[in-house]
Amino acid sequence: MESARFVCNSFADDGNEARMFVNGKVIFFVDLIENHVMTVRYASMPRFATECLVEVAAKELRKKQAKVLEAEREFVRAKAELESEKIDLRLALLKTRSEQRAAALSARLNAVELRLRELAAEVKRERREVTYLAEGIVSLSVSYKPESTPAARY
Repeated sequence: MESARFVCNSFADDGNEARMFVNGKVIFFVDLIENHVMTVRYASMPRFATECLVEVAAKELRKKQAKVLEAEREFVRAKAELESEKIDLRLALLKTRSEQRAAALSARLNAVELRLRELAAEVKRERREVTYLAEGIVSLSVSYKPESTPAARY
């Protein structure tokens, strides 16, 4: 009990108000006044809690999807500008006779191509995060199995 972490004020199995503590997978309900343990049980995931968590996670998923759409729009806009700059740089590179200018143009062309790759990687990372979040939501929602229901019903 000394290493248990306070969670919140709650209600014990007998309906009396109590302080809830957790230590690992064990929940302790402690009397508010007398400070003695009223109930001890293993932590479980009730359907209500699972549904609430799935709802909150689904809201976060929608936010993440909107962020991905914004990143994709930004990528398309930036890509168009950078591709236009690449064309201008290649034309200038073909026309130049100065080695210094050709080196500077080549360096800028490499920087533009690097930025394009970075932007594409950023969009890909954002998309993967949506996938990871969606997988987590699905895992959370299907992992709930009530103890009182036989497995054959699933």
